[in-house]
Amino acid sequence: YNAAKIYAEAQDEAVNVTLLTITTDLASNYFNIRALDTQLELLQEIERLRKRTLDLVRSRYEAGLVSYLQCLEAEKAVSDIQAEYQETVRQR
Repeated sequence: YNAAKIYAEAQDEAVNVTLLTITTDLASNYFNIRALDTQLELLQEIERLRKRTLDLVRSRYEAGLVSYLQCLEAEKAVSDIQAEYQETVRQR
């Protein structure tokens, strides 16, 4: 009887440890998702600003004020942030 009682108590503790582990993992995943959501919002804003910059650089290029290289750099900046956004979506 004593051995059975000790075994049952050990099983109860194992269940409690498992529940605690699952709860901890859930909380950790929740906060990771929230952080990624915030990062996605920031990346969208950066993309919007980089597209605006690209439009300005293109206008300046058409007016002969900047080189084509500067247009390419602005396009690359937009492309880079879009790739970072997609990677963050994948992580989420």
